[in-house]
Amino acid sequence: MRLAIISDIHGNYLALENVISKIKLLNVDKIIFLGDSIGYLCHPNEVISILIENNIECIKGNHEQMLLGKLEYSEKSEKLYRLKKTMGIITEFNLDFISKWDTKLEFQFCGTKILAVHGSPNNVFSGYIYPDSNLALHLEVEADLIITG
Repeated sequence: MRLAIISDIHGNYLALENVISKIKLLNVDKIIFLGDSIGYLCHPNEVISILIENNIECIKGNHEQMLLGKLEYSEKSEKLYRLKKTMGIITEFNLDFISKWDTKLEFQFCGTKILAVHGSPNNVFSGYIYPDSNLALHLEVEADLIITG
């Protein structure tokens, strides 16, 4: 069985279409999206349509949380994030759809207990894990595999 992970598309529906077409060639059994479907580029409806059409299981990233008003961001960031523009063009259906995404996924795949988050297990929206990060901070997570965006 094969699992595909996608994250941080940020409104780039052309990239998402390309990635999905490559994934389909690999006979993947399940696709998970780790958040940040929106922000930066202004094609939220196209991206969300692709996620829906391909039955992709999704979780919220920090950009969905900011768009939904559940995570603050500075006005200075608006020029880059373009969330106000996104809010002006996203359909009610798509806004409702992303509002229902979970903040993390815990599931079994091929006998492996997996935790999937956008950020890190300790900070699911804004946490970062780098090659030099102290991974001991995440040892208490009850999962065989942690996947982050």
